[in-house]
Amino acid sequence: MPPGAGVHACCCLIPCLRRCSCCYAAGEVNNEYTRQRNYLEKTIDSLKRKLAADSEAHRADELRIMSQNVSLIRELNELRREIKVRDLVSSTNLIVAAALKAGRWRNALAGSTAGCFPRTVIYSRLRSSAVCSSAAAA
Repeated sequence: MPPGAGVHACCCLIPCLRRCSCCYAAGEVNNEYTRQRNYLEKTIDSLKRKLAADSEAHRADELRIMSQNVSLIRELNELRREIKVRDLVSSTNLIVAAALKAGRWRNALAGSTAGCFPRTVIYSRLRSSAVCSSAAAA
C-alpha cells in the first residue's frame, strides 16, 4: 500500500488510496494518542525523579532530627543525674545541720566507717534520736 493509504472502516475494508476525511481523522487520533502518551510518560518520569529527591531530603531531615533528639535526651539524663546528686548533697547537708544544731552529730555518725555517711544510716539514727527526744520533750 502507498504511504497514507488506509482502510475505510465504513467501506468494508477497501484500501483507501486517497486521503479521505475518515482516514485522515483516524491518523490524527493516532497522532494525538501518541503525543498524549509521550507527554504522560515524561510526566511520570519527572514525578518519579521529584519523588526520589523529596524522599532523600525527607530522610536527611529525619536523620538530623533523630540525632538532635538523641543529644537532647543525653543532656536531659545528665541534668537528671546532676539534680539527683544535688538533692542528695542538699538532704545530707540538712541532716547534718539538724544533727549539729541538736548536738547529736556524734550519735549520727557513730558506727560509720572511713568517713562514709550513707544517707539511710544518717536518717535512721537521726529519726531514732529525734523520736526519743520528741518523746522526752512531750
